[in-house]
Amino acid sequence: KRVDEQDFAAAVRGVFGAGYSGLKLYFMVGLPGETDDDVAAIAALASSALDNARGRLDFRELDTPEALFRLDAFDKRLAFDSLRRSFDPDAPLFIDYAQHVADYGGTDRAPVVLDR
Repeated sequence: KRVDEQDFAAAVRGVFGAGYSGLKLYFMVGLPGETDDDVAAIAALASSALDNARGRLDFRELDTPEALFRLDAFDKRLAFDSLRRSFDPDAPLFIDYAQHVADYGGTDRAPVVLDR
């Protein structure tokens, strides 16, 4: 996974040290070649992030199970609102490179050409 634990912890401390009040971490598990040790390392990183954020986070229990569905819908709305082209669930999974450049060129979602 090529994530140095000390750099990760420093980055988490830096986020909160800069005055941010929240941090979202996304991890993927079940990738080809991934081992149980890899998954345990992900859990350790998440635990480390929580330890670095203690005292700066506001934890609340969700009032009802429906709150999870409202939160899920909120995240999806934000994601869809950030798209430059409309979301079409029946569209092909992959888009044409030229179309992607036309829609996202000059943004943080622009295609990146890697030197190999």
